[in-house]
Amino acid sequence: MKTCENSAVPIQKLLSDFTNWPDQALSLHGLKKRGSYGNIQPQVVMVGLLSEMIAKFEEDPPLSSKTTGDNKDPHELLAFVSNLQINDGGIRHHNQPINKVSVIGGGDLGMASVMSILSKCKVDKLVFIDVAESSTKGGSTDLEIFSLPKVEVSRDFSASAGSRVVVVTANAWSSEQSYVSVVQTNVDLYRGIIPNLARLSPNTVMIIASQPVDIMTHVAWRQSGLPPTHVIGAGCNLDSERLSHILDINLNTHKQAWVIGELSDNKVAVMSNTGLSSSAQPQIAPGSNTTKPLLDRAFEIMKNRGQRSWSVGLSIADITNSILTNKMKTHSVSTLAQGWGGIGTEVFLSLPCIMGSNGSTRLAGVSLGQEEDSKLRDSVTSLSNLMRGILQKSGLDWTKGTPTGGCPEGLEWPGGEPVYNSGAGKAEWSLGPREKGLE
Repeated sequence: MKTCENSAVPIQKLLSDFTNWPDQALSLHGLKKRGSYGNIQPQVVMVGLLSEMIAKFEEDPPLSSKTTGDNKDPHELLAFVSNLQINDGGIRHHNQPINKVSVIGGGDLGMASVMSILSKCKVDKLVFIDVAESSTKGGSTDLEIFSLPKVEVSRDFSASAGSRVVVVTANAWSSEQSYVSVVQTNVDLYRGIIPNLARLSPNTVMIIASQPVDIMTHVAWRQSGLPPTHVIGAGCNLDSERLSHILDINLNTHKQAWVIGELSDNKVAVMSNTGLSSSAQPQIAPGSNTTKPLLDRAFEIMKNRGQRSWSVGLSIADITNSILTNKMKTHSVSTLAQGWGGIGTEVFLSLPCIMGSNGSTRLAGVSLGQEEDSKLRDSVTSLSNLMRGILQKSGLDWTKGTPTGGCPEGLEWPGGEPVYNSGAGKAEWSLGPREKGLE
């Protein structure tokens, strides 16, 4: 028999007593026989309600009524509650991943990325880490002064642990250095950043926005030990979104388009064979004399639109949102291009990739026009030559089979002789770090 809290009186007895209450007692509680119940007596109504309460109580008694005779741990409830996280959207169990994003590197681009991600994405926590060695440092103090909800400002990489997305905007530009020297300085800067970020967030998708973006994305992949699908560069995503908008609004062509290749004068445009409103997976349309004039016209319209920090920040936020929400939207991001469209060299270029929670998936390669193919090949050659020089200076010469530098824990470098590519007339690099024991 169930009992009331702090009382030994059975509920059934209370019910029995109630049926014998005099009318005067009922009237004291606002219950009268001539109420709105018609011919139904108040006692009958209350008896019915109490009966329902008793049945519900016996079916699912409250926690306070449970006895300790079942040998249950009294801390079980406390442990369960501690595994719950309460936010604006309700309660999430501890096993569910939180939408945590970290932005590494201050300056205008870092700040623009923070603000854009906060506006575009539903994040539970955003960590902003200013890198002292970066020429783009700054802004973290202002964020500390004007504190924003869900934003944590830190100078310790450990604050980024468990991030689903890590955005790296750190740069080491200097007007007094040559282009190659600046790139090498950025590579050295990354050596102190990327391995730590990958170790703290081994399942993250890393978005690189440092310049030159194709080279630095390649370097980040090499230094991180992450799968190539989890290290991408912001690349030509901004240009691609602008191009699609111009085709849709200005030229009345309602198809998605992407800018691919190196983020330079050698970039080229391709168009999808599906409409913007189509639910089918997009595919790149082969180059044709029909689409080329249209794409050239769109390129001409967007020629004078620069890549300002806030514009790139919006682009980064759009990619981040696709990852956090598993949107499976196609973005033109810098990714490992080896094997795409006959590219045999290990090089990073912007290609249309479907972005989701598991990173990037490239769209299939197609035959490009002669001019576009020539520009893409030129980019492959220039980027691979620059990367080769960087790796050799860094003590990581993959053309000799095994690098002289270190390797991320749990990984190994493929040994043996490099593969000779007769088409390129030179030895090609290996595919980078792999899990130990793989052939």
